[in-house]
Amino acid sequence: MQFLELFCTQSDTHTLLEECEVDNPLPYSSVSSITTDSTENSNSDEPELSESNFQSLLPCNMETVSTDSINEDFTGLHPDDPKRSLPTNRLELKDRILRGPFQPVLTMFPRSIISGVQRSFNKNWYEQFTWLEYSPKNNCAFCFPCRIFKNSPGINVGQSDTTFSQNGFSNWKMRDFLDLVRLLTKYDPILNEHFDSGPRNALYHSNRIQNDIIASINTVLKNKLKSVIKNQQISIIADETSDIGHHEQLSIVVRYYDSIKNCPVEQFVCMKRLLSTDAQSIFNTLYEVIEQYDIQWKSVSSVCFDGAAAMSGSFNGVQAKFKEKNDKTVSVHCYGHCLNLVLVDSLGRQNRVTFDFFGSIQLIYNFIESSCTRHATLEKVATNSANIKLKTLKSVSNTRWACRAEAVSAV
Repeated sequence: MQFLELFCTQSDTHTLLEECEVDNPLPYSSVSSITTDSTENSNSDEPELSESNFQSLLPCNMETVSTDSINEDFTGLHPDDPKRSLPTNRLELKDRILRGPFQPVLTMFPRSIISGVQRSFNKNWYEQFTWLEYSPKNNCAFCFPCRIFKNSPGINVGQSDTTFSQNGFSNWKMRDFLDLVRLLTKYDPILNEHFDSGPRNALYHSNRIQNDIIASINTVLKNKLKSVIKNQQISIIADETSDIGHHEQLSIVVRYYDSIKNCPVEQFVCMKRLLSTDAQSIFNTLYEVIEQYDIQWKSVSSVCFDGAAAMSGSFNGVQAKFKEKNDKTVSVHCYGHCLNLVLVDSLGRQNRVTFDFFGSIQLIYNFIESSCTRHATLEKVATNSANIKLKTLKSVSNTRWACRAEAVSAV
């Protein structure tokens, strides 16, 4: 939700308007500028106000409609209904942006049974999430900035997840934490007793208490890890990759010796987003984590990265910057990456049969996925002839041998 709230700042709205590049937007009629007096209407040049065009003149925010009239008012889709495609004309698009999210308030929202409980959309969410939209036609919620930015290029590109931008969200089960706690009551008698016989005003499962508990758990785990690795020799393992939203993410792991288990232990610490993948940016991110966990530089005995120049460069790489802090730090080329490189070079390139096989897999991927028309044709053929669900075709990875198994299984 933090990402969606970040998307809905005022500056985003200005960005949307600037993209339209229109000096004089179309005027948007308000209810206050309309009179229903028949005498005045007859003497005015304005078109007569009727029930059919009244809805189109109302502002979209917090529009009140009757539940009984949903089918009548939204049969043809309201002009601002999120299920309707956005205007392609720049004037119309800017006018739509100025009207803001479509937030109708129904006398009663449609209910659906989820996990045995009747749930529905809540109008109070409009105040909590100002970016939220609702489609009475489909009983789904949408994110207004996500819809606007969906097809934007460059740095304004929208998220690849189309739940809030195209498909709509209709799972009103906003109680995942509470459901998890109730599941734990089956195995924890103390927790079960608290829910059954504890005071009703001190059950500690409101949304604010849930966030406080999650934050407390996070703090306890961090403090526990701090105490375990304090004054110990550790190794830092880090690797960066892009997620489904095309954001670079750096995963950080700490390896240390556990005297109780009498063996080395690898503990995942966190995942940090990278705005740049140069050596200095990656080092700065690792530096922040090291400071956060009170790790002394003299305790960092080794670092383990892949073989990329930004990570393992001897002069300007991340490992070189670690050695500036501690000249005794040893750089280790990740064994997993080494194994992948060996397999790719020995089997994927030197062996002609294997080379041709994976080349055919890659050729199929390039041919199908480079064209939306060919992809749609493949789906149609698979559905009509075999009635099977297609797997997503995968590109053949040059650095991760295990990913090639997914590429082969998809074909």
